[in-house]
Amino acid sequence: MAVSNVPIFTQTPYLVNSQATVANTNIDGDTGTYVTIATGATNGTRIDRLTFTSISTTAAGQLRIYLYDGSTTRLWKTIATAAVTPSGTVQPATYTIGGIGASSLGLNLSSGSTLKFAPYNSETWNCACEGTSF
Repeated sequence: MAVSNVPIFTQTPYLVNSQATVANTNIDGDTGTYVTIATGATNGTRIDRLTFTSISTTAAGQLRIYLYDGSTTRLWKTIATAAVTPSGTVQPATYTIGGIGASSLGLNLSSGSTLKFAPYNSETWNCACEGTSF
């Protein structure tokens, strides 16, 4: 994207759903399995909200979120998860980062960079990623 003094506006809504089912006890960002949540478009992508929902029983653990810049993967955020057994009266574990408006996550991914996640325990987690591309 060329540098100018004219403000740019987002062009395309970005909604991606990802699912992780494999445990990764490593925190280094290089070892184990990671699931891609989002990839920066040609002119960049802004991520406003991430919602993680378990579709199985969970144990206390963590969800780890990583940023990959094209050469290096680094830990960005962790979410402590609680033990939950979903049923007809108990909702599954759900965690949200970001929101709408002033509370928006506002993470900008440059072209080719990616956002990834991995659960610590062997559980199935869905991640809904909401944002927009420039």
